[in-house]
Amino acid sequence: RPSNWTVHTPLHYILISKLSILFENKTFLRLAFCLISIFMPILFYEFLKIKYPNVSNKLLLIFASSILLLPSFRSAAIWANNHMTALIFFLLTTLFYLKWKKKLNNGTNDFKLVFFQTIFLALAVYTRQYYALFFFYFLFIYFEKLDIKNFLIISAFISFLTIPGFFLIYLDPALIKTTFDTNFSNTILVSSSIISFYM
Repeated sequence: RPSNWTVHTPLHYILISKLSILFENKTFLRLAFCLISIFMPILFYEFLKIKYPNVSNKLLLIFASSILLLPSFRSAAIWANNHMTALIFFLLTTLFYLKWKKKLNNGTNDFKLVFFQTIFLALAVYTRQYYALFFFYFLFIYFEKLDIKNFLIISAFISFLTIPGFFLIYLDPALIKTTFDTNFSNTILVSSSIISFYM
């Protein structure tokens, strides 16, 4: 059951518990998670190659590798944070989406890629529930790009994937609550420091 400080869906914690069977030592567990996190820049590189086919692969590799410099990436990788797991699943969602979109532009509709998108997006949601908002975007795209039969099939599949989510919300309604820090001086200081770093 999530605490007041980690009100997130449980998939990440389930995966970590399975890893902890292999790596009983916390240091080895974190090292294993750190190595798994290396897939994120690789996935981002694959994403960029599809999105920007006319840009040099060397430039794309440098840009994708710049993720390794971000403090948020390094801390999430070292501390085995659920944010990293959710991002990996979301990058896989986006990667399959771009492959599907590329095929659509070439006149073919590879419907199985839509299933991969929804499966990995569901995994991202069951890692961090905030990603559920992306389902609205994807459903809109599917409504535009798919015929009515395939749209109804994918809508039914998405509905099936939501069943565990409703069960989790029933067990812990706090999962759908959003909390805000009412101390605006903290918010301003933290947000301005993050913006300054990226600028």
